[in-house]
Amino acid sequence: MTTTADLIEAMATNLRPVRRLRSPVVRAGSWLLLAAVVLALLAISQGLRADLSARLLDPAFVVGIAASLTTGACGFYFRCPLWRSGWQGSEASA
Repeated sequence: MTTTADLIEAMATNLRPVRRLRSPVVRAGSWLLLAAVVLALLAISQGLRADLSARLLDPAFVVGIAASLTTGACGFYFRCPLWRSGWQGSEASA
Protein backbone atom coordinates (compact mmCIF):
# COMPACT_ATOMS: atom_id res chain seq x y z
CA MET A 1 0.00 0.00 0.00
CA THR A 2 1.28 3.48 -0.88
CA THR A 3 1.80 5.95 1.94
CA THR A 4 0.50 9.48 1.78
CA ALA A 5 4.02 10.88 1.54
CA ASP A 6 4.83 8.58 -1.40
CA LEU A 7 1.59 9.58 -3.13
CA ILE A 8 2.34 13.28 -2.69
CA GLU A 9 5.89 12.77 -3.96
CA ALA A 10 4.64 10.88 -7.02
CA MET A 11 2.09 13.58 -7.81
CA ALA A 12 4.59 16.40 -7.29
CA THR A 13 7.28 15.13 -9.64
CA ASN A 14 7.70 16.83 -13.02
CA LEU A 15 5.30 19.66 -12.26
CA ARG A 16 5.44 22.81 -14.32
CA PRO A 17 4.59 26.28 -12.97
CA VAL A 18 1.13 27.52 -13.80
CA ARG A 19 0.53 30.69 -15.79
CA ARG A 20 -0.59 33.65 -13.68
CA LEU A 21 -4.06 35.02 -14.33
CA ARG A 22 -4.44 38.47 -15.80
CA SER A 23 -5.61 41.19 -13.45
CA PRO A 24 -9.32 41.15 -12.57
CA VAL A 25 -9.84 44.45 -14.35
CA VAL A 26 -8.43 43.07 -17.61
CA ARG A 27 -10.49 39.87 -17.31
CA ALA A 28 -13.68 41.79 -16.52
CA GLY A 29 -12.99 44.21 -19.35
CA SER A 30 -12.56 41.32 -21.78
CA TRP A 31 -15.89 39.82 -20.78
CA LEU A 32 -17.63 43.19 -20.95
CA LEU A 33 -16.19 43.78 -24.41
CA LEU A 34 -17.44 40.38 -25.54
CA ALA A 35 -20.89 41.11 -24.10
CA ALA A 36 -20.97 44.50 -25.84
CA VAL A 37 -20.08 42.91 -29.18
CA VAL A 38 -22.81 40.27 -28.76
CA LEU A 39 -25.38 42.93 -27.83
CA ALA A 40 -24.33 45.09 -30.77
CA LEU A 41 -24.69 42.15 -33.15
CA LEU A 42 -28.12 41.37 -31.70
CA ALA A 43 -29.18 45.00 -32.06
CA ILE A 44 -27.99 45.03 -35.67
CA SER A 45 -29.74 41.78 -36.57
CA GLN A 46 -32.96 42.22 -34.56
CA GLY A 47 -33.20 45.99 -34.31
CA LEU A 48 -33.84 48.07 -31.22
CA ARG A 49 -37.19 48.15 -29.45
CA ALA A 50 -39.61 50.39 -31.26
CA ASP A 51 -40.82 51.79 -27.93
CA LEU A 52 -37.39 52.23 -26.34
CA SER A 53 -37.70 56.00 -25.93
CA ALA A 54 -41.08 55.57 -24.24
CA ARG A 55 -39.76 52.78 -21.99
CA LEU A 56 -36.83 54.95 -20.87
CA LEU A 57 -39.38 57.44 -19.52
CA ASP A 58 -40.91 54.70 -17.32
CA PRO A 59 -39.27 54.89 -13.87
CA ALA A 60 -39.82 51.16 -13.17
CA PHE A 61 -37.96 50.22 -16.35
CA VAL A 62 -35.06 52.56 -15.59
CA VAL A 63 -34.82 51.31 -11.98
CA GLY A 64 -34.77 47.71 -13.24
CA ILE A 65 -31.94 48.45 -15.64
CA ALA A 66 -30.02 50.38 -12.97
CA ALA A 67 -30.51 47.52 -10.49
CA SER A 68 -29.17 45.02 -13.01
CA LEU A 69 -26.07 47.11 -13.67
CA THR A 70 -25.52 47.70 -9.95
CA THR A 71 -25.81 43.98 -9.25
CA GLY A 72 -23.13 43.24 -11.84
CA ALA A 73 -20.82 45.93 -10.47
CA CYS A 74 -21.28 44.70 -6.88
CA GLY A 75 -20.68 41.12 -7.97
CA PHE A 76 -17.39 42.12 -9.54
CA TYR A 77 -16.38 44.27 -6.58
CA PHE A 78 -17.08 41.62 -3.95
CA ARG A 79 -15.62 38.83 -6.10
CA CYS A 80 -12.14 40.35 -5.89
CA PRO A 81 -11.51 41.12 -2.18
CA LEU A 82 -7.92 39.85 -2.19
CA TRP A 83 -7.07 41.90 -5.27
CA ARG A 84 -8.52 45.05 -3.67
CA SER A 85 -6.41 44.56 -0.53
CA GLY A 86 -3.20 44.34 -2.57
CA TRP A 87 -2.60 40.64 -1.93
CA GLN A 88 0.18 39.36 -4.17
CA GLY A 89 -0.11 35.61 -3.73
CA SER A 90 2.48 33.20 -2.41
CA GLU A 91 5.36 35.70 -2.78
CA ALA A 92 3.86 37.81 0.01
CA SER A 93 4.26 35.01 2.54
CA ALA A 94 7.87 34.22 1.57
